[in-house]
Formats: sequence, structure tokens, C-alpha cells
Amino acid sequence: MKRLVVKCWTEFSANSSINALRYPFNRRLPRLEQCWWRSSFLFFIGAYCFVIGTIYYKWSMNPVMITYTQSMFPLWEVPFPAVTICPTTKVRVEDLNLTDMLIRVQRKETIGSDEYEKLYTLAHVCPFMKLWYKPREEINKSITEMLKNVSLSIEDLFERCYWRHTETPCWKILSPVITDCGICYTFNQLPNDHLLRKENFNSESILTDPIKRAVNWNLESGYAKKAGIHSYPFRPFAKGYRTGLAIVLKTRKNDKEFLCDGPNDGFQVSLHPPDEYKTTSNRIFRLPFQQALLLTVRPQLTTISRELKKHDHSRRQCYFNDERYLRFFKIYNSHNCNLECFANLTDKDCHCDTFSRPRGPNTTLCKGSRKDCPDIVQHQLEKSHQSLYGNEEWIGPCACLPACVTLQYDVEVSRTAFEAQKLYWWIIWIGTSLGACAFSIVTMYRKWDANPVTIVYGAELEPVSTIPFPAVTVCPLTKSRMELFNLKQAFEALNQNISLDEGSDEKLRTLAHVCPFLNNWKEFKDSTKEDIVLNLRSVAHTLDSVMVYCWWRSSVVPCRSITMERLVDDGICYTFNSLALDEIYRVDQISPDFMNFSNIAPPTDWTRDYGYRPGAGVDAYPYRPLSNGLISGVILVAVVRQMDNEPLCSGSHTGFKLAIHPPDEVAFTDDRFYRLDTLTTLMLDLTPKVTKATENLRNLSPFRRNCYFSNERFLRFFKHYNQINCLAECVSNYTIAKCGCAKFSMPRSEDTKICDTSRIGCYRNAFLSLYELMVRASLANEKFHSCNCMPSCASVDYGVAISKDVFHFHDFPLRLEFASEGHDPSLVMVSFRDRHYASMLRRDLVGINQVIAELGGLFALLLGASMLSLAEIVYYSCVRCLRREGPERTKIKGANRLPSRGHRIHLRVDPWAQYRRHVMR
Repeated sequence: MKRLVVKCWTEFSANSSINALRYPFNRRLPRLEQCWWRSSFLFFIGAYCFVIGTIYYKWSMNPVMITYTQSMFPLWEVPFPAVTICPTTKVRVEDLNLTDMLIRVQRKETIGSDEYEKLYTLAHVCPFMKLWYKPREEINKSITEMLKNVSLSIEDLFERCYWRHTETPCWKILSPVITDCGICYTFNQLPNDHLLRKENFNSESILTDPIKRAVNWNLESGYAKKAGIHSYPFRPFAKGYRTGLAIVLKTRKNDKEFLCDGPNDGFQVSLHPPDEYKTTSNRIFRLPFQQALLLTVRPQLTTISRELKKHDHSRRQCYFNDERYLRFFKIYNSHNCNLECFANLTDKDCHCDTFSRPRGPNTTLCKGSRKDCPDIVQHQLEKSHQSLYGNEEWIGPCACLPACVTLQYDVEVSRTAFEAQKLYWWIIWIGTSLGACAFSIVTMYRKWDANPVTIVYGAELEPVSTIPFPAVTVCPLTKSRMELFNLKQAFEALNQNISLDEGSDEKLRTLAHVCPFLNNWKEFKDSTKEDIVLNLRSVAHTLDSVMVYCWWRSSVVPCRSITMERLVDDGICYTFNSLALDEIYRVDQISPDFMNFSNIAPPTDWTRDYGYRPGAGVDAYPYRPLSNGLISGVILVAVVRQMDNEPLCSGSHTGFKLAIHPPDEVAFTDDRFYRLDTLTTLMLDLTPKVTKATENLRNLSPFRRNCYFSNERFLRFFKHYNQINCLAECVSNYTIAKCGCAKFSMPRSEDTKICDTSRIGCYRNAFLSLYELMVRASLANEKFHSCNCMPSCASVDYGVAISKDVFHFHDFPLRLEFASEGHDPSLVMVSFRDRHYASMLRRDLVGINQVIAELGGLFALLLGASMLSLAEIVYYSCVRCLRREGPERTKIKGANRLPSRGHRIHLRVDPWAQYRRHVMR
């Protein structure tokens, strides 16, 4: 038996395709060489075992990893965030005067029962009342019902609501909710029937939804396939405020007080996913009175492979929705779980709870000596979390792991004997390996065919001097000079049914295109005499009267030498660092209305695809920053005459609109802008967002790589392709087809009719209609060929961090260089935050070298083949058959055959490698 084993082992090691077995057990070699090869063999076997053990340990400790997807997803696949708004003013002064109550409490005067009931109710929602008021006795009434009687109604708080740029009654989109701030109002939160287990809830903690809504979304599977764009929860269909939510809030001045919520006034605004039940006032944005709050959100969706469900939740560190039952909620997420945990612990330790938290039907409210008990329990729980922070085995009494799917929002080879049995055996295994290899190759090809392009970070940081400073467009909100046209007098004359003279009427019709509030008090009829652009230029402010001070790279420069006039959505505006007009537009196609401006811009030294030309110096155009900070930034001071300020054109806002865009793009001041109020300093810190593209991508069609190079897509009116210019041209073409005319600021030819004042509503609706058609086509998995405005393969964009401050111009004791009596200045400072930036690179998902490596890896793994195997095939097919046989060759039979170099990899590494790839997916 021993001889048989030794013989089989000797034959195996001599004829095996594993090279490592040939030399250690070859007795023909000297003993020293045998010892060397056997030691090496044992060493590498030990190394293999160590590496495999390390891989297994790493996998057992962290079986899950999070990666980015290879492609971007459209916004409408995720819901718009839920927005909860809570007023800091809790009661009308006619119902209860808190200042009067404070005086009476300090004087120890008698308070009537009705007033005491209201004061007792407000003590539950006013944190600062603890400093001056303590209830003398408890009231056995429902706090929720008493809050309804005391709190301000939706009509008292909300003036107007706009969803997707359409005015909507606030009561149709806002639902009342109970929070620790009292009665608040939420937009786009899931209905109570879909979110809560009402049978386990105390009825006092739930307010009735005013409108019953059908829900077509859940976090794990997304929207239903047939859900339209108007499904609930609401979802956006494009970026920008036109498809967002806008709410005008109000509070009477008489109701303003600081005895309830302390020195804070206005409103509290919070954003959260629609499936989170909002009851607490953490994670809030404060909105003081007489201020506008612009929240730009970016969704962060984390999904999970369904194959991970077979792992225990403690290993993947998350729960699927059907794995963790919540007593009060139908939907699991960490927020709802923690909320329920606090409620359960409070009920256990205090035998009561606060009115705003979920509680069972038999749980009472904490009163008297137990009133502070819930806060103590929560503080102790948070303290225990802090004391055990970093202990991976402890997840707390709540065990509220994150949901597996989360949504958050952000405000970045031989001769052998013929044996039939062995032959059939090898045929079966080789056929199986060939099949597995073909399957793997097809899988890899499908992956490449579906996403042939990937976006990765660049290899190194680049200085900001390699990209241009952004173009800055400034648009005054006052559109006319008082001495040329008095809008207020025209308004008063029309109110008194006094007809305007022909010149005044023509100017009023012209201003209606750039004054959104004009259409609220004047209805216009058709006219064929309007020359909108000429009239705008006749009444508009001159560049020298608006841009009075310019500072670039630490030097004061004349504004007229670096800024120029442009025709945009808001009329005549002033732009710094934009390309020359004849380098943006095709002069032979565009209307002269866009070209009849002074052009001080020199020839460009920069393109999107190739950057600045070689040899372009520091003064190349468009201007570029040399460093970060204001030392290499721009400061612009724009002024407006006080007499020209009037609310009939742009509403209550005064000052300017500000647009930040690349130098080769037109400014969309009607959709993407920042507000620069008068007597305000606006500081903009820029973070470049640069995407480059490899030249290899030109071999792919634009529809496969999902982008255009600047010279691939012809635009009729623009010389260079980018997505914004393409959309501007598409909107213009669609408007002409729908309305028979184009807006004055839309790119058009000289013979295209400009929409008169009576057609303003048409071109505004055409803009929204076009975006709606694009969303509908996307939801139906159809291609929308009207625009086909894919992104540029190479792009430059700018992330903006905003900081505002009051510009105390009139209080400054020294006379400034740009000071002028009767003028209100505004100051804007634009600079880069960092000296370097990390660019993104758009490249092939797999290059030729990677394809060869992966195919070679598959062949080596499944067939034991390599480049030497290819040489062996050529040798035995062509060269070996020409060699003459000799009698000595039988003595060294099999001694020089080279085995395949792949099977040991297949046996030892492949199972773990396949599993790791499975986890990564």
C-alpha cells in the first residue's frame, strides 16, 4: 500500500500541471537542491494559508461594504423631502397676552380660569415659561384639544404656498402634526394611516389628515412602476426652485413676543425623509422674521443588495423593514425606532410621557412632580451612549440599527498516454471550465455594454489656476430710471382708470416681461408695436451708474474694463469674465439684439475640453485665479438709487440678482441665482467641480457614454456645446413651436417673432410643459428626442458657500470711494476656498489593458491558461510536428513539459474571490 501511494504521488508530481510539485520531489536532483525546493514549497504553502486566513478574517469581520454606483440617477426617483414648519409664536395676543401674564404673575394677582387654562397649555410648548411660571394645579383635559383652541391657525401662519412654481392652497399640501413645539405643519410626510399603527397609539397624539392620499412609494422598492409625476409623496422632476417648494409665512407684529421661546423669533424649519415621524425640534433651521430661507438639498440614497438579507442583521449592521417590528410605526428606520425606544423607556421608568411623543392608549401625561421625568430618562440614555461609545459589541438598550435602505438629504500545457476514461473526464472538466469562462466573459461584456463609462477621482490635486474664474452676472431688480418712467404713477393712473400715453403704455408693456408682479395688477392685450429690447435699453440703468467699484486680484480696476452688458432673462444685466459675444454666439445666426453691446473681452485662451492653451500666461482670458482667498478674487460694488426702489416690479426685494456660471455659458437669471439685497455684503466661497474626459471616449458614441464633447453636437445659435446652452436653445425652439414666438431673451434668429406682453403666460407655461414632457418620457422609459441635451464630457461648475452680513454703509464715518448721496450700495466678494481641487475623470469602465488582464485572469482561473499556454499551443500546433524524433527522447519523456500555471489559483483562491465580489455588489 505504501509503495502504491508513493508511486501515485511520484507520478502525480512528475506529470501534474502544478510546477511547484515537480522540483521538490524530483529525486534526480542533488540533496541540497531538494532541500531548497522543499523548503520553498513549505514556505509558500504557509504564506498562502496566512493570506487566505487574513482574507477570511477580514470578510468575517466586515462582510458588507458600501460603494458608489457607476451612473447618476434622475432626481424624480426619490421623493421630495418632508418639510416641517413650527412657529415660535404660539398664541394671538387677543387670546392671551404673555407680557401681561408675566406682570400679573410677578404681582401675584388672581388669574381667571380661562386664562389659567391657556397659560397651563402654553407651558407644555414654551420652554422659557419655566423661568417665570409654575402651574399651581393640574387640569385634567386633553392637551391636544386645548392646543387646538390656543394655537394659530394655518390661515394665520401661511400666506401663500407654491409647489412646482404653481400657487396651491396651503391646506391642500400641509398637514398638522403634534411636536414638542406644539401644533406644526408638515409637507410631504407620509399619511398617518400609512406610517402609524393607530391601534397602539393614544388618540390624543394624532391629528387627522385633512386630505386622504394614496401612497405609491416605499423606501426599499421606490415608486410604483405606473406611478405618475403627481404621485404621493411628491417628487421633483428637475433641479431649481421652479420645481421645488416655496412658502410665504407670516406673523402679526402684535403677536411677537419673547416669553415663550426666548430670544428667538420666526419659525423653525426641518427637513427629513417622508417616512420619518417628526415630533422633536432637533435638526432645525431657524427662519427669523422678514428673512428668506433658501434650502438647496441633495439626496443621498443608500441601497443594499438583496443577497445580504441572508446575513444576520448584527453582521450587516442594518435592518430590512420586515425584520424589526415597531409597536407604534409601520415603517422601520432608526429615527422611528429611537423615538419608540425613548417612549418605552419613559413609560417604564416614569409611568407617563410627554404629549408629543408616541404613547400607548393607557399611558398618561407626566404632570406635577413627574413632569421633568421624561427629560431625565432621555438625558440618562444619551449619557450611557456616550460612556460606551466605541464599544463595538454594545448597541444600547434600543438596538436601533440603521435601515438597510436609507434616504438622507444634504443643506460631496505535453505529451501523455491516451486513456479514454481520463480523456472523457478532462473533456467534461474542460467543457465545464469553458462554459464558466464564457459565462464570465458574457457577464463582463454586459456590464461594460450597460455602463461603458465610469467617473473616478483624478490621480492628484490640481491648482485652481488651471480653471477659469467663474463669470459673475449682476442684474438690478429696479428695471427703470424714475425720470424715464415712473412705474408708481402709471399704477396709480390705471387704478383711477386714466389712460396712459402711447410712450408710457409701451414702456409699461416692456417692463411686464422683466417685472413678475406687473401681471398681477394689469392685463395686457395683443400689440404689434412692441420693440422690447430697444425699450429695455432706453429705460435701463447704465453700466457706469450701477457698477461703481471693481476690485480684481488685489487691484482696483475700472468696472467698464472688466464688465460688459448682456441680454438675459431679467433684461439688461452686467457680466464679469464672460467670453466675448462673438465667441459664444454664431454671429450669422443669432439676432442682432444679442450682439449690439460693447465687447471688451479679448480672444479666449480656454476651452472646456483642453483647458488653457499652452503658453497662456497669468493674464490669459477668461481670467483665472492665482490662489485662494480674496487676494486672487473679485469684489464688486453695485448701487441703486433710492428713488428708483419700488415694490411694483419685483415685490418686496430690493437690490440685485447674482448668477455664478462658467464663462462659456449663458446666465439663467430667472432660474439659478442668488439674492444680493441693498446695504448687504454677500461673500461667496467657491469650490470647483471639474470633470475631465479621456480622449479614448471619443471612440464611443455620445449615447453610450452619455455626454458630448464640445465639437460633437451642433447648436444653431451657439459656437460651443454645453448642456445649459443646449437647453436654452431647446426651450426657445419649443416655445416658438408652441406659442408662435420666443421670449426676448431666448436665443433666436433675426426674423423670429418676439412674444408681446399678452403672450407672457404662454412662454412661461411652455418652459414648465417642456420639463414635464421630459419627466414623463423618462418615467415611461422612453427617449425624449426634442432636446437631447446630455452633459458635456468635460465640464466646469462651481459649488458656492454663501455668507451674508449687513453693510452699514450710511453709518460709516469716512467717505468711501464709491459713496454717493441718495444711493444704496451692495457689495459682493467672490473667491475660491482652497488653492487646489480634486478633479473627476470620465474614462472607459475597462481599458484594453484591463480587458486583457481580466480575460487572462478568467482563463488562468478556470482553464489554467496563460501567455505561456498560448506559446505552447503554437509550438505543438506548428513547430513540434516539424521536429524529427530521436531514440534518446524516450529517456527524458515528460521531463521538459511545462504544466499550466493556473489550477492552484483555481483551487485555493477562487471561492473567496467570488464571494468578495458578490458582497461588493
